[in-house]
Amino acid sequence: MPYIENTYIKEVTHIGFLDGVENRKPSLDGGGISVTTKPESWRSIKGLNGPEFTLIFPTAQWVDAMTFGDDDIEDIKNWAVKEGYLRETTAWFAVVASDHEAEVKIFATQEEAARAIGRTLDEEILAISNGHGGTWADPTFKITPRGMKQLERWPGNMVQWEQAAISLYIRKVVVPKRPYVVGIWWSEPDNVEAGCAPSGILFPERLHLFEVEDEEGEVMSFNEKFPDFNAPVDPLVAYA
Repeated sequence: MPYIENTYIKEVTHIGFLDGVENRKPSLDGGGISVTTKPESWRSIKGLNGPEFTLIFPTAQWVDAMTFGDDDIEDIKNWAVKEGYLRETTAWFAVVASDHEAEVKIFATQEEAARAIGRTLDEEILAISNGHGGTWADPTFKITPRGMKQLERWPGNMVQWEQAAISLYIRKVVVPKRPYVVGIWWSEPDNVEAGCAPSGILFPERLHLFEVEDEEGEVMSFNEKFPDFNAPVDPLVAYA
């Protein structure tokens, strides 16, 4: 099984408004919230302009996802498949250029992949036959409906399936055994130029453990501060 390494961080910052459940958009935070220990860097990297909230829980532990090796990820993936959260599939890929960089993106169909590089499906098929295709198919994994339900507001069933599997594994396997684990952490260096800073996702079933200090210095419990966020008090709610 994966080797789990905790890091102790008692105080983190969330930047932005914490809307009620009906107003939240799909994101890789799922049902939780994104946090950081370097708010100014995080603002710059993500282009954020919302208010800052400091979240405090003196005994908070985080699972550092960056300590997972290839064998750990393979174990987590196999667990997620066995539990019915992931399944194997074939997807289409293309290198998509943006204003700042080019990146490989994943698509459910070749038509979608072709459209992303400015071609129709027929044009892409012809380009492939001439040796100039911009799309290709590879085996991968997708998140099942069961997994999507548990993740809450995940942005798509083929989006960051590896991160989804890690999140589910920690919430389902680690959290019940380690009561002070509150989320996932990525211990990246603080480097705005490289687009990285230490950050994490605080799980929804752990939000009620935190006190919140706003920019005016007012401190109260998370559920008092954000009563419409629907943070479950009972951890078992997340595992129903």
